[in-house]
Formats: sequence, C-alpha cells, structure tokens
Amino acid sequence: MKKVITTMSAITIAAQFNGAQAEQTEQSQPVYNDLQVDYAGENNFQGSGFLDLTVGKTVELIADNDASGTVTTGDTLAYRIEVSNNESFGVNNVYLYDYLETKLSLNVGSVLTSDGTVVYGNNQNDNEWQIEVDIDFIPGGYYAVVEFEAEVVNLNPGHNVIYNEAVVYGIPGSPYFSDDPTTSEPDDPTLIDAYGAYPDLIFDDGFEGSASGGFF
Repeated sequence: MKKVITTMSAITIAAQFNGAQAEQTEQSQPVYNDLQVDYAGENNFQGSGFLDLTVGKTVELIADNDASGTVTTGDTLAYRIEVSNNESFGVNNVYLYDYLETKLSLNVGSVLTSDGTVVYGNNQNDNEWQIEVDIDFIPGGYYAVVEFEAEVVNLNPGHNVIYNEAVVYGIPGSPYFSDDPTTSEPDDPTLIDAYGAYPDLIFDDGFEGSASGGFF
C-alpha cells in the first residue's frame, strides 16, 4: 500500500451492474452490457456523493526483441495500474478486471499486486487475456498498484494501435474506468503504437525483398 502523492483527473460514475461481463473488443473500449446509471439512492454511497476513486494506467516497452526501436510482434509490454482512494476514509470490496484485446497475450504468472490477491492471471491453467485482482481494501489517501506483462501478437501489416483499459469496482459495485494520465482526456484507454511487418514481395525482375514500410 502506497501513499497518494498526486491524483489523476478522472470522471467517477456510480451504477448498478446487472451481472454483465466486460468484453474487450479489438478496436474499442471495453463494452459493458446492461449498465444502468443510477444517480439516486444516496444510501449506496459513503459521504455526500460518489466515491472519489481514480484509476491510472500506463504502458512501457520492456523487451524490444527485434531491436527495431518500435513495438513489433514478439515484444513485451509492461502495464502499471494505480487505483487511488482520494477519500478520507477507507474503501472496501475493491476489485479490478482487465481483458486484453487480440493483439496482446498475457504472460501468465506476471501479475503483481501491492494489496489483496491475484484471482486470475497467475495460475497455470489461466487463459492469456484475462486478469482479475481482489484488491479488497484501500485506506483513505492511499493507492494500490497492479502490474502485469503481455506479449505483442497478431499485428496487422503496418501501423497498429494497441488498446487496453482496466475497470475497477467498489461499493456498491460501480465501474471506474482506467485513465491514461499522459493525455488530457478523462477515463480514456491506454494506447501504444505497434507495427506489423508487410509480407515479402517478389518483383517482376525476380528481386525478392521485404516491404517493411520503413518500420524495421
């Protein structure tokens, strides 16, 4: 558990979540089905309004396996998620989900959390696109950290954008979407550019070469 030094700008919403499962699409933010926003019922919240939780998420290239200088197939990315409780009181039942898109494959066993328990993502039979962490409790004015590594896979030729966004649930189960702190847009997914190789070409004169698009 770490003390909050700075907070990130984010919009917090409260909602009733009716048993829907989050889905990560290839080129969009996570989709939440049957999500009904509820601005009434103050007994659902601590204090006079919404819980002030923010979720910041950053990404870093940590293994450039082909020494290309850019993110390409086979490289490894490291994600860091900070879940901040900006209230003066502690928050219970904090749970984090992260569903990776098809351009990423989780390095199973790489999920770390500063608080609570990794529920899904470190077990031998866990799949390579799902992360679940039971952070449980964050004291007022502190934040918890979740980190994981993923391999870059399934890139299209040329320029790609890899999307990733986590979602956190607290009392009473309302979603708090992660925010990329490097942008001014609130609650936006964390993006990183990646480049897939073009297929090899054989020219009319018999010359064979790789149409790399200048990325390699």
